[in-house]
Amino acid sequence: EELDYKMYSMIHAILSKNNYLHYEVSNYCLEGYQSRHNMNYWMNGTYYGFGLGSSGYVRNIRYQNTRSLSKYLEGSYLYSEELVNTNIRMSYEMILGLRLKDGVNKEDFYSKYCCYPSDVFYYDDLITNRFLYEDESKIYIPYDKWYVMDNILLRFLEVKNGKE
Repeated sequence: EELDYKMYSMIHAILSKNNYLHYEVSNYCLEGYQSRHNMNYWMNGTYYGFGLGSSGYVRNIRYQNTRSLSKYLEGSYLYSEELVNTNIRMSYEMILGLRLKDGVNKEDFYSKYCCYPSDVFYYDDLITNRFLYEDESKIYIPYDKWYVMDNILLRFLEVKNGKE
């Protein structure tokens, strides 16, 4: 873990020195070149998946295609699908959006779900312990905590509605 963190820090230092922006936990780019494809995922947008093992998210259904070539060639494409209800969509919105440097915009969340994140999620302990920051417009994970982001996101979901 220590070596992994040193490599992570070195990559960040080199890319930052060369004007690359760390706009998402696992993505860097030059100004104006953020991946629109990936940003659609992080913004919980819809997308189609075509081909073996691909996945998609359309009309509140997340699906995955079969990985079996023979089934696919027979026309049996679908492996699984899940109808995503509003509570799950809100959770996805938060855990995906918190991967971004700018985090989750509270007004955008409200416009989609007619409530604010604080109406649905309990995260005061994460704010108190400085794993999350919140200002007038957004909720985000500070850069110095990105390396442990997975643990923060798990904790975020564990305390949904103040219940552990």
